[in-house]
Order: sequence, then C-alpha cells, then structure tokens
Amino acid sequence: MGCMRYEVTSISESGSGSELGTSDTDRNDVASMTSSTSTACEYDQTDCDDSRCGNNIIDANERCEPGLPLPITTCSALNRSLETGTLSCSSSCQYDTSDCVTTQCGNAVLEPGEECDQTGSISCTSLGRGYTSGTALCINCEYDLEQCLTCGNGTRESDEVCDDGTLNGRYGHCRTDCTGLGGHCGDGVVNAPAGEECDQTASTACNMLGRGFDSGIAACVNCAYDVTQCFDCGDGMTEGNELCDDGSLNGQYGHCSLNCSGPGPRCGDGVLQSSNGEECDDDNQVADDACDNQCRDNTCNPVNPDCGPQEFCSSMSCGATGVCRARPTASDDPTFSPVCGCNGMTYWNVEHASFLGATGFAQNADDISGSGECSRADAVECSRDTDCGAGGRCIIEYDFARGGVPAVAECSVIIQSKCWFIPLFSPALTCPSDVPGESLDLVCPSTNANGTCGTRCEARLAGGWAPSPACNN
Repeated sequence: MGCMRYEVTSISESGSGSELGTSDTDRNDVASMTSSTSTACEYDQTDCDDSRCGNNIIDANERCEPGLPLPITTCSALNRSLETGTLSCSSSCQYDTSDCVTTQCGNAVLEPGEECDQTGSISCTSLGRGYTSGTALCINCEYDLEQCLTCGNGTRESDEVCDDGTLNGRYGHCRTDCTGLGGHCGDGVVNAPAGEECDQTASTACNMLGRGFDSGIAACVNCAYDVTQCFDCGDGMTEGNELCDDGSLNGQYGHCSLNCSGPGPRCGDGVLQSSNGEECDDDNQVADDACDNQCRDNTCNPVNPDCGPQEFCSSMSCGATGVCRARPTASDDPTFSPVCGCNGMTYWNVEHASFLGATGFAQNADDISGSGECSRADAVECSRDTDCGAGGRCIIEYDFARGGVPAVAECSVIIQSKCWFIPLFSPALTCPSDVPGESLDLVCPSTNANGTCGTRCEARLAGGWAPSPACNN
C-alpha cells in the first residue's frame, strides 16, 4: 500500500506526539508542515519552518535575541521620549523598555541618569572622585568638573596657592590643601622639630640662651640665633659690652664684677671695707685728697707732718688739717718770694718749701713790711747754721747806728736771727734789680759797711743784714 500524506498546518512544540508518532524527536523537530503521501513512508520536512525565539538568530518577526548584541543600544535611540535608562531584550525577542525613563532636566527632581537637577553648585570634594578643592557647577543635569582640582599632583591649578606634590604638608612646603605655604621659617611659630631656634625679628639677650653666655645680644637670623655678639664674662677678655674681665679674679676686691659690667668691690666705691685694709673710702680715686687712692687716711698736721718721705703736708693754714701730697720733683724756681713754714723756718719760695717737705705760707713779718718770711714771734732762732738742720742757714740781723754815720763796730750787735732755706743753684742765685715792695737795706757785715745800700735779697745771700735809716730815707 502506498504512503499516506498528511498536511499538518500548525503543530506547536507542546502538541501531542501521538499525532506524528511516538518519539519526542518527531514532536520537537517539526513545528509546522503540510503532509503528503510519500512512497518511502517517511515525513517530508521540506516545507517545515524552524523559526523560534532563543535560537540565537534574530528572525524576521524578532527585534532582538537574548544573548546577542542589541541592534539598538540605548533607550533614546529606540524612542526619543526615552531619554535615559537601560534597554534590554525580552524573552520574546522584543525590546524591553521597562528600565527606560522619560526624564526632564531642570524639573528639580533627581531622576535616573541625572547627576544633579539644579542650577547651583557643589564642592568638588563631596563628589567622592578624589578632588581636593574647587566647585562643580550643575550644567544640563551633569556636574561640570572643570573647576575641580586635585591638590597633591604637583601642578598649581586655578585657585591653588601652591602644590608641591608629595611634599605637601612637610616643613617649608605647601599645605596639604594647597591653600598656602605650610610651616616654614618666618611664619612666627618656633618649629623646634624642624630645627628652628627662633622665628621672629626681635633679638634675645645672650644670657637667656642657656649656653654659658653672660652678655651680648643674639639676633634671630634664618630662624637660628646669631651668637657672634654673645660674650662670656670670665674668659679674661673684655668683649662686646663688657666693661672689664679679670677672668677668675672677677668678683674679688679690686677686680671686675662677676657680670663684667664694671669694677667690683674696690677702693673708691664709697663703701668702707675694713676687711680689705681700707682706712677710709671717699668714693673717688684721687691720690692726694684726705683719703688717697689706696683708701688710706691721707690727712696730716702741717706743724708736725707725718706724711711719707716724698710727700709734704698741704694745708690752708698751719692750724688746719692738711693732706699729704707728693713733693715737687725739683726746686728750680729762682724767684725770691719768701714764705714762712709752719715749722718756723723761712724758705726762698713756696716751691722750695714743698720740695723740702714743709708747709709754707707768706706772712707779713712784724719788722719788715711786705715780707713773707717768718715773723719774730714765729721764727726759729739760731746762732749758727747747724741750728737750722741740714741745708739750713742761720741769717742774723745786726744792729746799726740809727740816724748817724754808719759804724762797722756797731754791726756786731745781733737784733734777731732766723733759719733760712735757700736753694742751691748753679750758677749762684742773683737778686732781681727791681723787686716791687723791696726796701733797701745796708748789707752788714760786708765791704759795704761804709753805707752802700742793697736789697733784702742781697742781704739774705750775704748771710747778714742791718736796717739802714740812710738807705730808707
């Protein structure tokens, strides 16, 4: 018998297998067919169609195939009204637009696909994208990052004051936020860990540094103290503003003070320091006042002076307390200007009296008008030179006939005698020819006993004299 041909017009995958046979292959492999009689008694599948979703082929009635790239990739490309979202392929091989969104930028509603929906701005640091400064503007619902900056990239950008890259935050470099220079010399803060000793323009007393300096001023230069003007009192060298420096003797009597600011305890400081041998302290260093420059009592009695061998007692009068002063080194004034010493001796002049250690004052002798020699009351009488002591001369006044012719014999009567000290000059002393106030007297005894007149000076040099009425008339 020949084969029967069936025409199957619509058999689905879920159709009953009894209609085509008992095998699953028969059911699954044939989606639709038109049967006909075959002489081989087999199904003729020439006109069968294998189109179905999921066969990895985009068939004519399919828009897409799951697992294959979408022919249209974005929602907006599929439909202009779908501005954002994710386009996908459904299990029926059609576009799935369930995740596509119709958006409207500027409606103040943050919708999928929008970064922002406002006309304001936001700090770039809040975006979480590594920016460290700047402001992001919202433009077309997206952030404009043009003004967003990354501090630390080593490039100074926009409003950054500086950017030292990986050195940011370290001493002498930019801050970590690039807003300016960080800790550095000159910022007014002493950064000790960075080695700063100071950070100011003012100076500091060297004794405040704790380095053993006692004086001087240390300037702050490049955040370190310049100690070139700092000094160490006690090193024996007077430096800087030190007034003295006696080294290890500083602070002891007669030496520099402990801080080198001036003399320490000493004679002349106005403080009597008996333990250091001072007899007095009149707050000065004058050698020939009442308290000498060794702080010894320098007062004396002009009548019986107790001064040193090379001193004389200088006083205002023989009754006043005097002070010991150095004698003149020489007696070379030949001027005849006699003075009476407090010791009763008459001296050629005041220089010669001081040279010999006597205190002398000019007097008006009671018998000679205008003379500075000792009066009869004050003079030490003598009969020979040895009565006057070493260097003294005994000058004798002889009587002379008054009102008559001179007689040599009358010159043997002594009226008075005085000790004189006359300097020894070479050549010998000479008397001036015209001495104001000098009265003329006859020299006696001498070859001038016949009545020749001479001055008192000549009479003293001659060793004796007598007043002559004839010469005074």
